[in-house]
This record gives sequence, C-alpha cells and structure tokens, in this order.
Amino acid sequence: MVSYSYLTEHCPTQQSGFFGEKGNIICHFKPNFNKVSWYLEQDKALIQLEGSDIVGPGYENEKYSVKQNGSLVIRQTGCCGSQYGYCGKKGIIKCNFEPGYEDVYWYDDTIEHTSIIRLENGIKSGKGYHSNEYDVSQNGSLVIKNVQLKHEQEYKVIRYDGEHQIMEYRITFSVIGVGVTSCWPNGTASTNPETDNSRSVTTEPQFTTTYTTETTKPEDSIRGYLWIVVAAVAVVVVGVVVVFVVLVARKKDQEGNGINVGNEENIPMNRNSL
Repeated sequence: MVSYSYLTEHCPTQQSGFFGEKGNIICHFKPNFNKVSWYLEQDKALIQLEGSDIVGPGYENEKYSVKQNGSLVIRQTGCCGSQYGYCGKKGIIKCNFEPGYEDVYWYDDTIEHTSIIRLENGIKSGKGYHSNEYDVSQNGSLVIKNVQLKHEQEYKVIRYDGEHQIMEYRITFSVIGVGVTSCWPNGTASTNPETDNSRSVTTEPQFTTTYTTETTKPEDSIRGYLWIVVAAVAVVVVGVVVVFVVLVARKKDQEGNGINVGNEENIPMNRNSL
C-alpha cells in the first residue's frame, strides 16, 4: 500500500492506494475553479487542469491525469517486489499493466532464456501455460495454479510495446506453509518399520522433508494396563502382610502378660481372697 501526502484544505490529508493499481487522490473543490496544479515536491507542476485542458509532464507520459473535479488520478503501473503464496493453494503474483497494447513475458530464475508464459495481444502461450502450471491474467499478473516449494524463487516480468521493451520488474516469491501435507501432492510417503512414527515425504528430487508424529502402539497400551494391575496387587499384598504382622505381634504381647483372653470368667472374684 502506498500513501500519498499533500497540503490542501479541500482534500483529506491522508489517502492511500494499492501498489500497482490505479489510485485516486480525491479532492472536493468548489465548482467553477480556474486552475488546479499538482506537484511532487518540485517547484514545477507535475500536472495541471485549466478549464478543460490537462497539461504537464505527468499527463504527457500517461502516468497521471486529473478529473474535472480536480482529483488526481495515478496511472502508474508495476509489480510489488516481494510477494507470497500458500503451499497447495493457487498463488497470484500481482501486477497491474495497462491492457490492450502491451505484451507481457514472465521468466523464472532458471538459466533458460525462454519465457515460462507470455501474453501477446491478449493471447496466452508458453511452456508453463501449456503444462497448466501457470496462467497470466489480462492485467499481466502471474497465476500459479498449485503453489509448491519449487515456486519459491525470483521471477522476472518484461513489458513490451511492439518490439520495444518498456519496463522490467523482478519479484521474489515466498511460499508459506511448507510443513503441511497439501504441499506434497506429488510426493510419496514412506513408513519407518522400526518405529512406525517417522515418515519421509519427497516433493521433488531435490527436496526431502522428514517429520515425526506422536503415536501409541496397541501393545504399549496393554503393557501400561498390566503395570497398573501389578502395582495394585502389590499394594494389596503388602497391606495383608502388614495386618498379619500386627496381629501376630499383639498376640505375643498378650501371651507375655499372662492374660487368657478366652477364659475371663474363671478369674476368682471373692473379696476375701484378695
């Protein structure tokens, strides 16, 4: 997003537009004004509207215009130098070129000098177009049908007007979400027989991604339950042994004191015998 700043009491002081797209700096002048001049921090006017006539270098190079209400129109076109897409989804490298009279050629960062896709007089062609990997919109934007790790690279786009090159742009395209399985539609998954929890997925011959998942085998769960049962039985056995030892100890104490617990009625109760 590009911000435009200027000083005037008839226009909002902050307005914005998207990079590579047509922008309008809207103003609300009183009707029947005589002249409106727009500047770019220079003393010389970039573009002027006087009556119904528009003049100035910005108008002559077709990058700017002025509406009859005095608002400035920005026609500058181009591409943002850094863009991104999501792995496994459709990606668009956004550009905004004037349609109708320009030819657009897209190149990747390989050593080949042949364009991957091109738009000539509204007709699409190129190896990337015929393989259904790429497409190009009428405003010159590059469309990646299914973003993969290999698309993370620098692209170059060249605009032509007939046989003359107008402009060249370089765009760095980044891929987001390379760790998700949608990034491996053409890959193969293999299971490690030793652990059963490691899988290797190959997306392209030069890229191999390994990831680990937490899994639990059925025999591991059975072993866990067995340990719980063994521990519970051990606690019960220890408790029984402790109770038995306590009872034996009490019985020995009673026998040592000469008390016959089972014959308490035979103890003499005659006062005279005391």
